Amino acid sequence: MDISYLMVYTKSMEDYKYQKVLDILRRDIHAKKWNPGEQIPSERELADQYQVSRITIKKAMQLLVADKTLERIPHKRGTFVHCLEEKQNETNLVGVAIDDVTDRFGSTLLRGIEDFLWKEGMHTIICNGDRDFKKTKAYFLSLLETNVSGVIYAPVISSEGDYVRQNQEIISLLQEKHVPFVLMDRTVPGMQANAVTSGHFESAYELTGFLLEHGYKRIILLTGLFCSSLDEREKGYLAAMHEHGITVSDKWIVRLNDNLLTPQLLDPEEIHKLSEALNSMPDYDAIVALNNRLLSALDVIVRDSISILPDNCAIALHDKLSVPLTRLRLFCQIVQPDYEVGQEAAQLLMRNIRDPHMLPRQIRLSSQLIPGDSV
Repeated sequence: MDISYLMVYTKSMEDYKYQKVLDILRRDIHAKKWNPGEQIPSERELADQYQVSRITIKKAMQLLVADKTLERIPHKRGTFVHCLEEKQNETNLVGVAIDDVTDRFGSTLLRGIEDFLWKEGMHTIICNGDRDFKKTKAYFLSLLETNVSGVIYAPVISSEGDYVRQNQEIISLLQEKHVPFVLMDRTVPGMQANAVTSGHFESAYELTGFLLEHGYKRIILLTGLFCSSLDEREKGYLAAMHEHGITVSDKWIVRLNDNLLTPQLLDPEEIHKLSEALNSMPDYDAIVALNNRLLSALDVIVRDSISILPDNCAIALHDKLSVPLTRLRLFCQIVQPDYEVGQEAAQLLMRNIRDPHMLPRQIRLSSQLIPGDSV
């Protein structure tokens, strides 16, 4: 028997099996059996599934890696579907959703984002979310149709429903399309995602401690609708009070719907609610407002003599003052690194665009406490 003939025959059979497996793998990947960025089964599992040797599977996978259909990622075990095919139709556009670009905080964040992205050859599409979940969701649906390269957004603080559930719904839209994204200023509890914020807990702790060190003990906290940033600030306030041996009464924490406390709309019912709360606590000596909207409401009730604050009552603001005050004067305020948060968010997004498999990072920047109302 001609041995050389057998060798040629055997080799041809292996080539046949290898090509068949290669075609099947390509078909399955094209049919999105595994999505871009998803890990495919191991060589052993594929060998069992296709009833071929691991050598045949290995050879097919090597070719798919070489032509960038599959990829292997440093420091990660396994083989993944390459994301290149998903990105071929992407633009150099980044979607940015913030509460309001006319607000000092929002415009400074945006300036930081745009300054960084411009240097990277990227451009921004801006949405004023107006703390409106339906509007923001509709905006994201439109963005995803344009194949944007990535998204930066401040999670929505909506009066209409649950902060966590609603923002999870928006994030799910981005994840389904494998669009890189970075959360900015706020996070979504329970979700591991790229995020850049300031240290809300630490700065509120410092702000409250500054009041306590100056002899103020009965400190009222004005807070708004639930979101991660206000929740962390409230915890910082409570931690500082607890550390000084002060038990905080539930009446000391006044919760308002700050979505209704904009420069265009200072809702009378929210103003009345604040007035009633303060009138029921005549012996407080300081007030901490967790944002400018809440401070505006406080200024109105003093300006219109709806409520009279105790003599020498200290007013502290966890924000940089950006609203005109008529009767109030700040004892101290927190200045957050707004511009730097925007820059860091843009930089983190670019890293994620370039490395779709990077692990989520959460960056926290330090704020600064400033005595008085001038910065």
